[in-house]
Amino acid sequence: MKYLVSFLFLAIFTYSCTPDEIEEVNTTFYSTSFENAIDTANWQGACWISFSDDVPDGGGNRSVSISCGCIGLYANFLTEPTKNDGLYTISCQGKGLGIGGFIALKYNEKEIGIGLSGQDTIWQYHQSPDTLFCPAGEQMEVYLSAGGLMDGTIKVDLLEITKVD
Repeated sequence: MKYLVSFLFLAIFTYSCTPDEIEEVNTTFYSTSFENAIDTANWQGACWISFSDDVPDGGGNRSVSISCGCIGLYANFLTEPTKNDGLYTISCQGKGLGIGGFIALKYNEKEIGIGLSGQDTIWQYHQSPDTLFCPAGEQMEVYLSAGGLMDGTIKVDLLEITKVD
């Protein structure tokens, strides 16, 4: 009898939690590995954007390289509008040269980011430690910058924005 009750409980629980009803917690909102020129077609900014065959494991054949030498110069693009309110993180494989640079995800005046030091000369996984809230129907801005008062370069691959709630 004890086994029958356990079996019935398990069967009811399994039936009530079908895969269609389980909401994923982490879902990819945007992802690129820079394999095609179209991956940067909508980017704007004054930095030097180029492709490189220097890639991390699993990164395909190309990465993107961003080089700047002045304060305030960066490359940026807008995401597609979000479908639902949500919290987002940004991550990538990256490395830096010179004084390095950063990658940021921004909505209105709030932003989260990843710093890539010039000391990060080998490919490493980086993820923003914080989340950014973006309401439904809005676009977020992604920007990448390198350098500042001195020359800097960052190489980025496997760039991803993830919805975490």
